[in-house]
Amino acid sequence: MPVQLQVRLQLFDSLAAAITGFKPIDVGRNIGEQLRTEAILRFDRGESPKGEKWSPSKRALAEGGKTLIDKAILRNSITYQLDQEGIHLGPGPLPYAAIHQFGGMAGRGRKVKIPRRQYIPDPEDITDEQLLRMGDMVIDALVDQIGRA
Repeated sequence: MPVQLQVRLQLFDSLAAAITGFKPIDVGRNIGEQLRTEAILRFDRGESPKGEKWSPSKRALAEGGKTLIDKAILRNSITYQLDQEGIHLGPGPLPYAAIHQFGGMAGRGRKVKIPRRQYIPDPEDITDEQLLRMGDMVIDALVDQIGRA
């Protein structure tokens, strides 16, 4: 019996050491990269975070290309920031980023209707599968840290 107790105490010591050495920022980077990759892939698939197909742009229809990736400036501007609040995913400071994310009237005199072509998920769009993947990333990082402790 005392051997089991000793093993358990050693496990707690390892766990305490792992938690002390645990760096949430590293897991945050992994999750941020995963979210960024998923957003970029949405441009290639031409679909929203919910899997709804974007309506094709006039340029894409005329040229046989893909919507929102003629030069891929918007797609390639997708980045994330980490801070105390969490992970912030979004495009770079492009003047047309919001109109594509939310849709609305654009152009001279705001006479052109741009349909919503959402590429960044709203918080409620994060699926259970994505949450499980994020949880797995945290668990994997803790297990890896315990192995090093």
